[in-house]
Amino acid sequence: MKRTMALVAIFAALSGNAFAQTKKPAPPKLPQTKPAMAAKPAPKPVAPPTPLERAILDARKVSGFAKDEFAAQVTTGVGEPFSVTLTPRSGESTGQASSAGYWMYENGSLEYSLSIEKAYLGDNDAVGSILFSGVMTPGTSYMAQNSYGASTLVSVEIWRLSALAITSAPTFEDSPILKKIKLERGSRLPPDDFPLFLTVSGEEARRLTQAIRIVVEGTIAPIKGMTATALCKATVYEPKIRAPREFRNESCYIGANITRVAYVDTSSGKVLREFTLAKPQ
Repeated sequence: MKRTMALVAIFAALSGNAFAQTKKPAPPKLPQTKPAMAAKPAPKPVAPPTPLERAILDARKVSGFAKDEFAAQVTTGVGEPFSVTLTPRSGESTGQASSAGYWMYENGSLEYSLSIEKAYLGDNDAVGSILFSGVMTPGTSYMAQNSYGASTLVSVEIWRLSALAITSAPTFEDSPILKKIKLERGSRLPPDDFPLFLTVSGEEARRLTQAIRIVVEGTIAPIKGMTATALCKATVYEPKIRAPREFRNESCYIGANITRVAYVDTSSGKVLREFTLAKPQ
């Protein structure tokens, strides 16, 4: 019995030593490292300003909003070509438009008009203008008080508008509807529009109003009666207690010799109508 117990003890001791010899030490712990940060995408290259944008930037520096009466007139871009694309809006829409051009649909007739507005620039007679860009920025609200002591919070809207001041252009026309209105009113005003008139079904008219764009092309020129190619001016519409909103229009005009006005169906690339110096329709 003692011999058996001694053999068991020896075997146990030998087995323990063998385990100790074959057991591999735990690998050392490596220091933890933070996951690598993903590389930031390279910033997109900024497109250089267009000829129209350069003229506006120069005009904003010297005229209109903090006018320097002694500053030289801006003559940036004379003779440089430009092209702007307008998105016509519904003629029933309200609010201030961001570009010229509208459409109306009635009794199967889809009519487009490129709006020509009058602009009074300096001491000159009114010139025709085409709005091609408009951005509204909310201003800082403030408390206002009238002479009777009533006060209210006034909201502020700042509209930054850019327009072509027409120096020359293809021959204007009147649309059929405008012709009818002028005839009824006995108006002798000359045509002042670039119209498009289509007879189409409702579904096709719906598609066209989403697809049609107006492309205006030409070259930068001095504004009529001036040597300047661009100028800016500001108009402020004061708030009232019953209408506590202040509107500020900061408008910049660029003289333009317009050489082409085209109505384009962007879904097909088809030119539906165009006006050029050589071919008015």
